[in-house]
Amino acid sequence: MAGNRKADNQAWFEHEVEESEFAHSRLRKRLGKLLIQLWNGMGQTIPFACQNWTSTKAAYRFLCNKRVNEHDILSGHFQVMLSV
Repeated sequence: MAGNRKADNQAWFEHEVEESEFAHSRLRKRLGKLLIQLWNGMGQTIPFACQNWTSTKAAYRFLCNKRVNEHDILSGHFQVMLSV
């Protein structure tokens, strides 16, 4: 059962990220990694969810990137919700 849940979560992440509207594909890929880390560390701070300094620094760089905004991050979610 845990394997099915993990597969369902992975499919959800991929679908959400696939529908996002980032200017660069690497930003979309980074959002996908960050979503998985935050999901696995739900309720924890970013450093604890990311588990190491490299991942934590990447998360903060992503969130502070001038080419990333709230609309970009949520666009995939809104597209998925509109298609349901």
